[in-house]
Amino acid sequence: MSHTMHCRPSVSVFSPMTAGSAAPVALVSLGAGLAAFRLGAAWREVTLAAAAKLFLMPVLVWLASALVGLSATETAVTVTAAALPTGSNPVLLAVRYGQGTDRAGATVVATTLVSIVTLSVLVALHR
Repeated sequence: MSHTMHCRPSVSVFSPMTAGSAAPVALVSLGAGLAAFRLGAAWREVTLAAAAKLFLMPVLVWLASALVGLSATETAVTVTAAALPTGSNPVLLAVRYGQGTDRAGATVVATTLVSIVTLSVLVALHR
């Protein structure tokens, strides 16, 4: 005998959305835990790294896409991928080598939070 659970439509919509937010929430939590909000003098480095990752890198990828003749869809995908926030690898490397863990963690937090706005704008521009 098969048992099927029927959910209200709101639960059916909310559950996948919640599951989809797991990775970003984990990255922010990881970065916040490592940064421990002790930016001090490193705020300039974090700001520079975040600006390079969220603004400079997508522009450079867009230029490269134009140079190699990618289609509009291919360009949108590559530029959006370039505009994603800093992932966990820099933090893992910083922890592994015992250098810059505060800056790496803070950069993950900063780029993840700012990318909420930058990715929204980018997606709107690609429509």
